Amino acid sequence: MKRIAFTTLLNGQPFIEKQLKRKNIDLFDEWYFIEGAVNQTNDTSLNVVPKKYYTDKFLSIDGTTRLLDEYASKNSKIKVIRNDGKPWNGYVGMANAISDNFENCLLMMIDVDEFWPYETQKNLLEFAENNTYNTYQFMCHYFVGKNKFLFENNKFGNHGYEWYRLWKISNKKKFKKLQGPEIFEPNETILADKNLTTKHNWIFNHYSYIFEDQVKFKCEFFAKGDTLLHQWRKIQEIKKDERRFLSEFFYFEPTSHTPILTVDTPTPTI
Repeated sequence: MKRIAFTTLLNGQPFIEKQLKRKNIDLFDEWYFIEGAVNQTNDTSLNVVPKKYYTDKFLSIDGTTRLLDEYASKNSKIKVIRNDGKPWNGYVGMANAISDNFENCLLMMIDVDEFWPYETQKNLLEFAENNTYNTYQFMCHYFVGKNKFLFENNKFGNHGYEWYRLWKISNKKKFKKLQGPEIFEPNETILADKNLTTKHNWIFNHYSYIFEDQVKFKCEFFAKGDTLLHQWRKIQEIKKDERRFLSEFFYFEPTSHTPILTVDTPTPTI
């Protein structure tokens, strides 16, 4: 059974080169990096990337394009897919650009800022090959700073609908949507839920809010304004022995009484 990973991205810095250098690529037969901006169709009807963040060919402006080409030329497992100078028809259009490969395979979705410890991902893929589950959902350490993270189920960073990231596919399939991912009909789904995957410690690190430039982009993309940036800066000032909650800072999560946890080593496993 072939192992396929894919990443949809635009402006993947500062994470993309770290992903391309990691030995996790060797766990897969092919890893597709699908680059480009999306238009406001399908599963991308609410938010689109401002034009200043992509070229006239709808590609990255931060060097991601060059890095992808460079590493693909050196490693045959790395495949780069673009849309011939056009925007993609939503995120689902990006993923389905490689859907001819969605047959007799393990398919894993990995965002550019999601990092799996090597042994964790290796054990997960081996389990999936030898078990009947066809859909896997996970918990993540959701970082809101270089050493600040959230880890509570059904709260911000780990909502109940999030982090479906691995599928075992026999007959050819396409994604119905990618926000959040859905590939099987409900009556076809055999789910390894978050209880099972967390029990096995199949947990990844999601570095969603660790750099100020990331937060500035999210302020524009999600139309949150500068308030989000100011709140994020305050989170970085939390001391390790303080017990503080996300609802004190992120105004759009007033009921998310999720404790903000601190680690000694910033951004582990990158």
